[in-house]
Amino acid sequence: MKAIKFILIIIFAMVNSVYAQDKGKIDNFKKFENSFLRNFKYPAQLQERCIPILTLMVISFDQSGKIKSLRFSDSAYPQFIAEVQRIRDNIDFESLYMDLKSLGKENEKIIIPIQIDTGVFGECESGIFQFDLINLYLFENKPLQGKYFLYHKILSKIFMARAIS
Repeated sequence: MKAIKFILIIIFAMVNSVYAQDKGKIDNFKKFENSFLRNFKYPAQLQERCIPILTLMVISFDQSGKIKSLRFSDSAYPQFIAEVQRIRDNIDFESLYMDLKSLGKENEKIIIPIQIDTGVFGECESGIFQFDLINLYLFENKPLQGKYFLYHKILSKIFMARAIS
């Protein structure tokens, strides 16, 4: 009986003192995502033809948290890249850097998957093609190399309706 009590005490002590490894928190993603989606205007040329956006955005920061480089995978359309460059100053990239810093990964490049589907009610809805998937992982026709931190994805759906004439 004493052995059973001893084992139960040991198990109780272990259960109350063993914790999963804390990998840090990613608290600022919503700030970043909201600033991105609030300012982003889907390029009309892509939306009218129901062309989705499926790309990887790679960001590296300098020591002070300023963006050193901002690149997109080969699957990104030029109109999308131009739109992101247009709103770049309105996107809260600082939130990303704060998350990286809290995780101790501020020197790593960050990858953010972006998928934005589109469509026109009653006419078309976007679909992802094999071409998009092949080019998703290429940057200037080459695969990524090195150490990267994979962040949460931005996922959105934007539909429009045409006026009845």
